[in-house]
Amino acid sequence: MATRKRLIYSQLVRFSFLCLGGILGALLRFQIGDTFLVNIIGSAILGFFFAFELKKKYYLMIAVGFCGSITSFSGLMLDLLNLLFSYNIFGFFELLVFQLVFAFLAAFLGFFLGQYLFRQSPFNS
Repeated sequence: MATRKRLIYSQLVRFSFLCLGGILGALLRFQIGDTFLVNIIGSAILGFFFAFELKKKYYLMIAVGFCGSITSFSGLMLDLLNLLFSYNIFGFFELLVFQLVFAFLAAFLGFFLGQYLFRQSPFNS
């Protein structure tokens, strides 16, 4: 029973760290407001903490919570760094190209879908 309580406590601590990082990242993103700048900041922070190993709760707070809420671009940069440092050059370029192409296509299609729906909307007068 004590082991189960310890496990629940451990999960609550991790969840709390994740939430704290998410709140702080979201507040900073709101204050800065510039997507390009927050992407650069988030990537720099993630890259900085990628240089050494963090305990799980700090990884959840900084990498997943903070950087995840300030930007999703930093997650891509971490994946690219992992591929590059593991000498998987083909995987690096494959991820880079596919991520950019599909993200752009999704934004492009989403834009036109929004344009189409807005024209058809009864709220458009």
